[in-house]
Amino acid sequence: MNALAAAARTLGSWRLDGCGLVVTLEPCPMCAGAISQTRIAAVVFGAWDEK
Repeated sequence: MNALAAAARTLGSWRLDGCGLVVTLEPCPMCAGAISQTRIAAVVFGAWDEK
């Protein structure tokens, strides 16, 4: 969530079209929803979350 907010501030828009996000674990449902709403083009994660 902090990375999304910082990216939106830097770009001056909540739409992050054309951006990608790289994270260590699979995003939680709340973060996945935020990623979807910001229209990030790609998400790469390193491991599935067992929870």
